[in-house]
Amino acid sequence: MNFITKEAPMKQAIQTQTALAVAFMADRLNKGYVKETRRFSEDVPTIFANKEVVKFYFANEANFTPSDYVKAIPTDEDFESVDVALKHFKRYSMELLGDSLSEFQKDVFSSISNPTVEKNRLGLVAYVPELVRKEIQSAKLKKLLRTEYRNSMPVGKPGQPIDGNLKILDKNWSSNWESYNYVGDFAGNLVSFMNKIPFNIDQRINFKAKVKAHGKNKLFDVHETRINYLRKLK
Repeated sequence: MNFITKEAPMKQAIQTQTALAVAFMADRLNKGYVKETRRFSEDVPTIFANKEVVKFYFANEANFTPSDYVKAIPTDEDFESVDVALKHFKRYSMELLGDSLSEFQKDVFSSISNPTVEKNRLGLVAYVPELVRKEIQSAKLKKLLRTEYRNSMPVGKPGQPIDGNLKILDKNWSSNWESYNYVGDFAGNLVSFMNKIPFNIDQRINFKAKVKAHGKNKLFDVHETRINYLRKLK
């Protein structure tokens, strides 16, 4: 792929590398992917959805942009993130020969595979940082499950309380539930739960909870215990 360096966006054709840099800028400013714009009181700045941050950045004088939208500029860090993303997508070229990519992945890949990108594809471009982050984390988790949690066993009995110390292995935000979905290590066994608290990956927490059910992990066929009502202890 041939891409341009940092420069002002063109009105007709948008340079793909610049569009991706703006997507990573939006991801950095929003501290992740925000699906829908959130407006608060006049004293609290609006949090614009990532796709809107990207679209407004490339809006020309004929387009409407909200009065509370403040244009930012991509940094060197954002362009470095673009390089990482493009290296990640190189594997898509090989996987296209098989049947391992979803239609959504194919759609994203086709949108960023040319030197320029159409404006009606900017919503997909805005999701690229989140997609790359999820795929890299998912690959790490799959490897971890294969190598260290093959012997994971069910913990406790459904309905009974459980307490101790666990290590966060993975987390994903659920916009439907407005909570994080976590996978953790409890005494060498996998547990999963939802919580609004933003724990960090590799963070250890003391907790109390209740066993909800026993099942299997979605990524790898190993035992996983679903817990709920988790409360973090000091």
